[in-house]
Amino acid sequence: MVEDIKFERGTGFHGSALREWLDKNLPTCPFCKKDPEWEYARKMMGWKAFFSPSATRYFLRCRQCKAVLSVAQDAIVPADSLEVLLAKKMINKNFKIESVGNNENLSQLVGQEHPLETLQDWAKK
Repeated sequence: MVEDIKFERGTGFHGSALREWLDKNLPTCPFCKKDPEWEYARKMMGWKAFFSPSATRYFLRCRQCKAVLSVAQDAIVPADSLEVLLAKKMINKNFKIESVGNNENLSQLVGQEHPLETLQDWAKK
């Protein structure tokens, strides 16, 4: 599924809030332990995405090892606010491990969901 997603590292105002939040809160990839230079994409997950922000997900990919995490859009951007306000809404939401990229020894993690704090702890170890 992640193979068909076009990732990019946001530039300018559009995407800058998400990029800055990721750079601040996950400055080290929890899988390869390097500077991830996170790339991301937003993907609607079927027709329900038109009616429910939780059916749209942000996919986040480490440029170094190609590991991919995802998180529901409504965990990041409340329906009644601008993307700029996302940082306060993202902190306690679970991230799903979509792919471990080049870290094949971690393949057992694919499909698991973890809070940001767990990913931050892994990045420090």
